[in-house]
Amino acid sequence: MKIGVVGAGLMGSGIAQTCSQAGYEAVNYDSYPDALTRAKAGVAKDMKKLVERGKFTEEHAESVEKRITYTSDIEDLRECGIIIEAIFEDFEVKKSIFQQLDAMMPSETILCSNTSTISITAIAACTNRPERVMGTHFFSPVPVMKLLELIRGMETSDETFKVVEEFGRNINKVVVNAPDFSGFITNRILPLCGKENCKMIARGVSPEDFDKTMSALGRGSMSAMELADFSGLDVLHGCLKSLHAGLKMECYRTPLLLEQMVESGYLGRKSGRGYFKYTR
Repeated sequence: MKIGVVGAGLMGSGIAQTCSQAGYEAVNYDSYPDALTRAKAGVAKDMKKLVERGKFTEEHAESVEKRITYTSDIEDLRECGIIIEAIFEDFEVKKSIFQQLDAMMPSETILCSNTSTISITAIAACTNRPERVMGTHFFSPVPVMKLLELIRGMETSDETFKVVEEFGRNINKVVVNAPDFSGFITNRILPLCGKENCKMIARGVSPEDFDKTMSALGRGSMSAMELADFSGLDVLHGCLKSLHAGLKMECYRTPLLLEQMVESGYLGRKSGRGYFKYTR
């Protein structure tokens, strides 16, 4: 079975790479050719690193790259059994993509969204196949992070869920069944950690000391601030904004420091500056 991925950004290209590493053929679609060029170069860079570290042989790395097709023609997704949308968090844009896919794909094709906050039921309602629509919430960097939240809409069928659940296990993810409410499981928690980061720093705690504390408590795993910088402070800002709008809970209101950082272009690793400075 071929896996289609809509969007060739950090998440989309990571999903395509993960599928290919597990032996699936992947078709990575994006309407912007430059995004596809960057995605292809990013996968090649990752493969080179894995070969240098002795994780992959050169032959295996080459096979991973060859199993991914990059295209700016959405018609190339027609042979895919599962299509995963991985674009930015905007309901109207996602709605347009799902309606387009629904109209062109065979009736048995399963359509999934990598949304982190938007209702799967609402997305599914935009199609004529709500029973074949569900959420697949991956985490960045996708080839490294093990968790995969699966979210059923109100009409997602048992058959659809089982197919996607098996797919998730086949790509070596830890699969959890998350409820279809804003933020699912992890994004109800992580943005609050990100918000507390800002509040602590605004009160004088250095990013380095905060990071040391959280890394030690987490036994050396990526801290909340590292994760926020890696995913993008603009992404955290968007999650908090969406959760506050959807849940009407004051705890999700975006802190002033985060607003100021995003407005100043301090977006994390991708901009070279977030909580920490990075060499680009």
